[in-house]
Amino acid sequence: MSQPLLLPLLVNQKKIIFPSSVCQIETEIDFLENISPNSELLFIFNTNNKKLVSKEHHTTTIAIKAELIECLNKKESSSTLLLEGKKRVQLKKIIKNKNNLYTASYTEVKETNKNPQKSKELAHEILGLFKEYLDTTHKEDSGEALLSILDLRDLSGLTDIISSYLLISLEKKQILLEELDLTKRLEMLKAIITNEIENLKTTQKIENNIDEKVNSILEKEQREYWLKTKLKEIQTELDTSTTETPEIESYKNKINNLPLPPSGIAELHKELKKLAKLGADSYESGSIKVYLDFLLNLPWKKRDKSQISIAKVQNLLNKNHYGLDEVKQRILEYLATTKLSKTRSLSNILCLVGPPGVGKTSLVKSIAKSLNRQFVSVSLAGINDEAELRGHRRVYIGANPGKIIASLYKTKTANPVILLDELDKIATNFKGDPSSALLEILDPVQNKAFFDHYLQIPFNISEILFICTANNLSDIPEPLLNRLEIITITGYSFKEKIEVVKHYLLPKKLKEYGIKIPLKLSSNLIEYIILNYTSDSGIREIQRCLEKILRKISLKIVKGEKILKSFSKKNIRFYLGTPQIKTFTSTINQPGRSLALYNIGMVGNILPIESIFIPGKGEVIATGNIDFAVRETIKVAVSYLKQNAPNFNFPPNFFENKNLHIHFSNPDIIKMGNGWGLAIFASIFSAITKKVLPSNIAFAGDISLLGTVFPVNYLEQKIFTATQLGIKKVIIAEKNIEREKIKTPAKIELIGIKNLLELKNLI
Repeated sequence: MSQPLLLPLLVNQKKIIFPSSVCQIETEIDFLENISPNSELLFIFNTNNKKLVSKEHHTTTIAIKAELIECLNKKESSSTLLLEGKKRVQLKKIIKNKNNLYTASYTEVKETNKNPQKSKELAHEILGLFKEYLDTTHKEDSGEALLSILDLRDLSGLTDIISSYLLISLEKKQILLEELDLTKRLEMLKAIITNEIENLKTTQKIENNIDEKVNSILEKEQREYWLKTKLKEIQTELDTSTTETPEIESYKNKINNLPLPPSGIAELHKELKKLAKLGADSYESGSIKVYLDFLLNLPWKKRDKSQISIAKVQNLLNKNHYGLDEVKQRILEYLATTKLSKTRSLSNILCLVGPPGVGKTSLVKSIAKSLNRQFVSVSLAGINDEAELRGHRRVYIGANPGKIIASLYKTKTANPVILLDELDKIATNFKGDPSSALLEILDPVQNKAFFDHYLQIPFNISEILFICTANNLSDIPEPLLNRLEIITITGYSFKEKIEVVKHYLLPKKLKEYGIKIPLKLSSNLIEYIILNYTSDSGIREIQRCLEKILRKISLKIVKGEKILKSFSKKNIRFYLGTPQIKTFTSTINQPGRSLALYNIGMVGNILPIESIFIPGKGEVIATGNIDFAVRETIKVAVSYLKQNAPNFNFPPNFFENKNLHIHFSNPDIIKMGNGWGLAIFASIFSAITKKVLPSNIAFAGDISLLGTVFPVNYLEQKIFTATQLGIKKVIIAEKNIEREKIKTPAKIELIGIKNLLELKNLI
């Protein structure tokens, strides 16, 4: 047995602490003189409220070794201590100190488990009994957390936790505390819980009998009133069944004229019978009327007379949209295929993908107008509940139909053009997956009998022409993407934007604002506004600039002030303020720094890449918010340089005693697919040769292990950003120039290369 140890002793007559439990104990203020927070003490339960000893006393009492967690509610004569029980110990000698305080020596005790198998079986039985005890005491909520921490592998801890929770006498708890034989303690605990359950059930039975007698008395007094009321309701029902009100008759005639299958008609008649039985003041009757009125006003039979005329569509697209020739051609091809094959129209859904402001919505409006169909836009941004598409069940208060059926109610036609806007911004959570509901809506097999939860009757939505739009293709769920025919709208070139402003936007806005004075904006001035006041690939920001100018002109007209009919770069600042787009200026003019053009979604951006060599063993260190694929590109560039060291005029063993550190200084996540390869290679090559790259040169292109330079996507957005930021020269893949025929401003030069060896003479 271990050597006795000495600790302060706390005696209490009101509570018992078990190991693994936390308890608040009130004690005299003098006790705090012998103890401080986080220190240990001994705790003993004294049933007779007598003094333990006069001076010294030998004992074998089982006590609890506890830790003082915190001192709460410290008062003048007493204090509340927050204690955590740690383990059972055996007191050896109790010593009385001044102010009737005690200390005691103790030794550690060891619990025994003579029959482990029996103990395990008892523990399983106790767990079941404890759950029944919680059910009987109606403490399931508070007990669930307790049950979750009970561990059958720690039988001692299990008995202690359950013992501390039971509403039993302190004497019984003390007996459980003092029992060191685990099997015996489990047997005692089982007997105690069983007895408590029986007592509780007996008490509840007595209380239930009393409640039944009281209820019987109350029911007897109310029975006559209830029977009279019931009889009146039965008589009313019998009278109603023989005669129908004009309102019910009107509903019945309208329902019978609907082009529905017998099952649908029967379902509506069922609702009508329910309405007939309810009183006019009933909330449910109002809900049924709203439902029937909505359903009867749906376009079950009405359709727009639509015919696809390719010439008409082409004329309308050209009239309302400048440029976008490839996009218009794809739309015409889609509609031509739809006209020739009805099956084709059902299986392919058009999806326009591009940045904001490039004309996706207006293109769809033009399609609807040319087809002589109603147009309605359904925004999918932020939808996280499939009930917004399928409808809410009518059992819920405030239930509504889904967006598709609601759109048909709005247009009063069964074959409108419905724009499913911002398809890439659908959310998914515990309320369901809206993209799965969209799969059903767009499926030609299922949408002939689309089941809206609010309607509860199938509706044919196969005649609707669905067209989707999105900003980012990668955010559309794969199963949904497979149903779509993608048309990418990359945006407008500089020349196209200038023409759109001069011939479309400016005349349109002058008419909207009621300004009859002919205003002129030169091509150079429009280009200046685009470069210095806008950053998007579309025309929304340039449209806002025009609106800002026209608002100031409108104010001048109303005030009777003089109006300028032409504008210059100098006076345009009065209308638009200081240019918002800042040019990219680099104060660092050192080797190893290159500029990469990349895009976030479809918006271009620029990123400095920095490389240095430090003493080491040929390792590559990459820092910045980059993904795995970009790290692989760094390795490709390094391997190519090692293999072709003689061609770039540096020794083959250059990397042997040096580590390469390359850093991407941007908070955005740098991902593959943006064309980092050329800029990474240029940065490393500059660090090797000590050549400083001009700060007005940028790179955009991917590379291979053999030095081939590959083209990248969305290059026009990258070039637009480069122009805004003062870049004069952009080095790209030669195939990009051949493939895209990029239209760039005169102030920027594009250089196309096929192989990395060509880069040697350019930088």
